[in-house]
Amino acid sequence: MFSFLTYQIFINSKTALAAPSDWHVMIGAPNFYGDLDAGGYSDWIWWGYEPNHHPYSYHEVLSGEYGAALYYNSISTEPNAMWLTDLFVYPDWTTDSNFAVSGTPSSWNNLNNPVPPNQYARNDAYQWTTAYNTGQSILLSDDGKIRVTIDYEVVDLGEGNWSPMSIRDATGQIGFVKSDRFLFLQTYTITNLQNDADITGLELYQLLHSHGANDYGPTVHASYTAANYNDPLANYIPYNPVHTIGNFCYDFTQWNNINDPNRSSWVTHTDWVGFSSTVAPDVFECGDYNSTALESYGKPEQGVHISVEKRILNQNPYRYGETAGAMGWYLPNLGPQESTSITVAFMFGYGPIDYNEPIPSSDADFNNDGIVNFFDFAVIAKSWKTSTGNADYNDICDLHNDGTIDYKDLDIFCKDWLWQPGQEQSDPLKMMGSGVGQGMTQSLGFTDVRYLTEQPQPVLEPQLQPELQSEPEPQSQYEPSYDTQVLIDWLEELWLTDEEVRSACTEADWLEFIETIRQTPVE
Repeated sequence: MFSFLTYQIFINSKTALAAPSDWHVMIGAPNFYGDLDAGGYSDWIWWGYEPNHHPYSYHEVLSGEYGAALYYNSISTEPNAMWLTDLFVYPDWTTDSNFAVSGTPSSWNNLNNPVPPNQYARNDAYQWTTAYNTGQSILLSDDGKIRVTIDYEVVDLGEGNWSPMSIRDATGQIGFVKSDRFLFLQTYTITNLQNDADITGLELYQLLHSHGANDYGPTVHASYTAANYNDPLANYIPYNPVHTIGNFCYDFTQWNNINDPNRSSWVTHTDWVGFSSTVAPDVFECGDYNSTALESYGKPEQGVHISVEKRILNQNPYRYGETAGAMGWYLPNLGPQESTSITVAFMFGYGPIDYNEPIPSSDADFNNDGIVNFFDFAVIAKSWKTSTGNADYNDICDLHNDGTIDYKDLDIFCKDWLWQPGQEQSDPLKMMGSGVGQGMTQSLGFTDVRYLTEQPQPVLEPQLQPELQSEPEPQSQYEPSYDTQVLIDWLEELWLTDEEVRSACTEADWLEFIETIRQTPVE
């Protein structure tokens, strides 16, 4: 919602270290536009005519709060997280943010991206302007330790295409609605600027409080879901490689209820508004944000925004009323000059709700890109032989749920190798010697490291492998469904036959990993 008291018009005399709310970028496509400040905060996203949506002109689909907060050990707001923006709008309240703008935030038209600009956009001060398909802003922390780069890219999925916005209704049933063909990616890249110290305890939070269809009544559903549906967005190739693409199956979605008598009288349709991630959040919450009752009288005393600040999201997956929601991710520690990033997709869509069953997923698809391959293998390899409490321990790799990443987890992982949604999966270890393709042809069983080079390989007869168990034992009485040598043979063959593996790591690292498996006792 617009506020003349808080919006500042763009002028060339802005200082290099202005507050985030002093600078804005305009992102858009032919049927939507959004005004976001340099901290990634927005109260102003509009959606216009869309043939699959409704025949109405532009209206607000956000008209609430969309913003992010960051935490790391020794941040000046410790133990609380710090908002990237210094200002929330309507109700107006200032945050405790000490982030400052670096350089000049801007938006522009990337000529490689075919999405045309929206030349009929209005910014948060109701001034006519142009909204573009690309944008960027950069923030610096007050302690000089952190740089946050926020990149934007508008995506066109094509005529008739959409990304599934999954929802959980009041009964707990899971379904989805179709997004608009246009949406935008927003990537936060966090860099440790220090030369001699690590950043530890890093956490990022994304908040959304929306009023779909410009409905100001306390009549908004909010849900968090992790439902796997076929997603055309997973096949999109960003024009800026900073954006990470995969299955955006972790969804926070809000939608208004036109059947509730407490809705705004002018509302005639339902909008769905939300953001999605390819990375499972470590925490989430669907809760309240009582802005309409306060109008412009300041910060709500309770709500999801308080949970974000205090870092106490409550894992509630559904709420109805004057609602908001958030996700939080615990990011890896950053060594000197190291960076990490996370991408979210902001989208809006239309009904009706489709209650088709989600596609079964694989726990071994760690990066949620719709296939279990070497990128996932690299994740489990990094956590290999770690336990709860170790620096490199990653609980998503603990497929056996016993607090340790070892051969038990690797056995489960291998069973899902090359898994993709909707495909019947076969255990590659059982198929060794039968020719399964894509790096799983025939097990050559090489144990001599001379064969783990890129020289032309001699033609050898495949070794016969011992027959494997057809039914795994219950986890409480776990026994591996392979012997160690079979697994090593498969890994050695993978090096020989898969270019992706050889381009992603060195031969020495691969051999070292295989050797750790060879030396790990099978209990």
